[in-house]
Amino acid sequence: MNDHPIADNKRILIIDDDENIWSAYESIITIQSGAAFNKLAAVLAPDIVPEAGPQYELVFAAQGEEGYTQVVEANQQKKPFALAFIDFRIPPGWDGVETAKKIRSIDKDIEIVIITAYSDCAQQTMTESIGCPEKLLFLRKPFDHEEISQMVLSLTEKWHIGQNEAKQQREIALLVTELEAAKNKAETANRMKSEFLANMSHELRTPMHAILSYASIGKGKIDHAATDKLKTYFDRISASGHQLMLLINDLLALSKLEAGNVDLSLDEHDLHPILADTILEFNSECSKKSLTIDLMPADITTVANFDQLEIKHVVDHLLTNAVKFSPEGALIGISLTHGSFTAESGEQVVGLCCHIEDQGPGIPNAELETVFEKFYQSSRTKTNAGGTGLGLSICLEIIQAHHGSIWVENLPSGGSRFSFLLPETQAELTADNLLQCVDS
Repeated sequence: MNDHPIADNKRILIIDDDENIWSAYESIITIQSGAAFNKLAAVLAPDIVPEAGPQYELVFAAQGEEGYTQVVEANQQKKPFALAFIDFRIPPGWDGVETAKKIRSIDKDIEIVIITAYSDCAQQTMTESIGCPEKLLFLRKPFDHEEISQMVLSLTEKWHIGQNEAKQQREIALLVTELEAAKNKAETANRMKSEFLANMSHELRTPMHAILSYASIGKGKIDHAATDKLKTYFDRISASGHQLMLLINDLLALSKLEAGNVDLSLDEHDLHPILADTILEFNSECSKKSLTIDLMPADITTVANFDQLEIKHVVDHLLTNAVKFSPEGALIGISLTHGSFTAESGEQVVGLCCHIEDQGPGIPNAELETVFEKFYQSSRTKTNAGGTGLGLSICLEIIQAHHGSIWVENLPSGGSRFSFLLPETQAELTADNLLQCVDS
């Protein structure tokens, strides 16, 4: 089905090698079709004064090849023909059947009428050769002018009805597809939310249970336990409380970001020293697993416009994941480059890219586009190192609030590389404008 405008198409193609016949068609279609229209209107609505009849646009071709070219060009210009009258004998080139067959091969919708004064070819044979018999008629010469005008009226209207029905079918199919996609998305979101709630229950109960347990033990031994022992209980209560506070902060931060209630304090900052200071905060965790975090020296300008506290949160989350999922003795690499993304307008926007590479289990390729979704956890990690599935969602929200982009890719040698890009200047761009990111 051609994807053409369906409003009031009155274009008719006449293929005949006799120019006198052209004049006859012009007279019949432009004059008598109007009279036929008025006559039909008088029968159907006698109390209504009829308006002017249909105004047809006639296009003529003397040969089959020329007519075929007219159809090709009309379809390319989104101005298709609704109807074609084709003479059976149009020497010296293609005859009417061959011409109709060629036209049908590129336009399944056009109504075709074969005009012939001969019976040396059976209609069934011609129909089988041309195809689409429901859109094919045969008319023998000499034909009645009234018959031609009525045929024009009915076949052009039939073309319109077919186009409208096809459009409705496409719209229904699209609606069904959209509904199925929405249903699948809702089911996925519901499943992920259920998994999140189950995991969140565990994450909340674990530190809370530790707090209550050590508080109860300490309370029972407060009169006779050694000071060092009581200090151990308090240290564990403090650590569990800190873990619980981090979790609650993540929940509040994500809720605030989603609601758009974050006022960024944008200014020019150098990202390199911020990364260096953040790495120092992970020394204790790295020493437990003999990990090394290597910040590559920067030979480029590493200044960009961003909220220092929010971007530090992003780096914290990404480094936390890298440390959590890296095997003992692994290397975590951090580097800065210049890159760009393409806005919806096609404009290339230059920015500063931060890359954090780990030697962990990597991420299944099918999940690379979904790891930043809320409540999501990679199938390779959700049963091992734990986590709530909120960290990367928070990173995404923060980076998008900066009109930047964040993505992840697997490394050929194993592990993954998380990258985020911050525009050098905070132009009025939206996340929907970010089509692709390219390192330079």
